[in-house]
Amino acid sequence: MNRSIILITGFLFICAGLLTAVYQTTIQDEDSKRKNVLEKIKEGEEYLKQTNSKAAEKAVDIFSELSAREIPEEHSFRVKYDMGRALERNQDSLLALGIYRELNQKEGLSRDERSKVAYSMGNLLLQLNRDEEGKGHLEEVLRISADSKLRSNALSAIADYYMKKGNYDLSRKNYVLALQEDPENVKARVRWGKSLRRMGKDWSAYDVYDDYAQAGFYFDPEKEK
Repeated sequence: MNRSIILITGFLFICAGLLTAVYQTTIQDEDSKRKNVLEKIKEGEEYLKQTNSKAAEKAVDIFSELSAREIPEEHSFRVKYDMGRALERNQDSLLALGIYRELNQKEGLSRDERSKVAYSMGNLLLQLNRDEEGKGHLEEVLRISADSKLRSNALSAIADYYMKKGNYDLSRKNYVLALQEDPENVKARVRWGKSLRRMGKDWSAYDVYDDYAQAGFYFDPEKEK
């Protein structure tokens, strides 16, 4: 009897040890996968920060590879959104728009995620000359986002919309609002000057350009006529 108890106890200890080992190995494998995915995402996002075409192609390759893999749910939005950004940078605008539309229909996105999608979609639609639809998505950013840089970029894009329509005063006002959100928005500052020139306010425009130059940047206003 005692011998049977000892054997059973020993067997249970062995089973417990095996289960613990399997559990630890599984956890370690999952942690390793998460770490690998995160490293690849960061690598792809570094390429997205660069402006050359080769970097855009590299980013597409990385996010295509990640999209084909089973990745942790916590990284799924980031991978898909960055895939859209990479395609957009690679001039695959319609494919990028398709991804943004798919994300825009996705349930359970955080406010920050939904704001990013709305901005990217709105900005891309403006570039594709689908102005009214694009402007609507950019206005959605202003309704839901508290991120000052994202709001600034959305306002700057809305100002571009009015510039394209020839409404230079509304364009100017939106560039000013963009700078109030983010004073370091160089694009908004430069195009604010452009809108002033279009309104015939050359001296005011040159004041804007002069402030820009004093901040340590070089800018040729002739290129923004």
